[in-house]
Amino acid sequence: MNVRVKGFLALAVLILAFAAVPARAQDESPLRFGVKLGMNISDFRGDDGIEGWGELLDWKAGFCGGVFMSYAVNDRFSVQPELLYSMKGMKVGLWAFSATWSLDYIEIPVLARFSLPFWSKRKPFVCAGPAIGFNVRSNVDVALYNEELGSIDLDEFTNTVDFSLVISAGIDFNIAGHEIILEGRYVPGLSNVYTDEFADVSDVSIEQFNDTISILLGYAF
Repeated sequence: MNVRVKGFLALAVLILAFAAVPARAQDESPLRFGVKLGMNISDFRGDDGIEGWGELLDWKAGFCGGVFMSYAVNDRFSVQPELLYSMKGMKVGLWAFSATWSLDYIEIPVLARFSLPFWSKRKPFVCAGPAIGFNVRSNVDVALYNEELGSIDLDEFTNTVDFSLVISAGIDFNIAGHEIILEGRYVPGLSNVYTDEFADVSDVSIEQFNDTISILLGYAF
């Protein structure tokens, strides 16, 4: 069983475990748990070392989801650690040729969450904080005239750990006593995707950072 499958299974177990937590009144405990599912729209940011490649870069869509725990310090401020499976990468194309870089991470953001004092049933919020990601897949799929030519494993040349910043905003909806969360995030990477060995092998100096927009729908227990 590869690491990617293990990551999905771990998230599934955690989601089921949180789903088993009984519902509670908002004032019973400062702790709340929940799940989030959505999508990433990702690209690379930085200097690829190859003149003209910047015009060829395109966004790549991927899954993002997992579980979270929130601890309310007071009515407006909470600390929110999360565990997510996040698919990132980019696409590149030139004439009939195309390539898709896929990088999957087990990601752990730790966020400061501020609720804004507005409507009772619709509560806007903002979040910010650091995140650490552990790479579980890195490969590039190449195609010619939309016919797949093969896949190249880049695990050896991809940094195992990826640091990033999370900036987000969203709204909590109270629907029939259930808390639904709609959230948008910008997640700029702070670590080079590639190792120094990749530059040695390719003879190209490359500095690329993950650049991701996430759209998430959540449910809090």
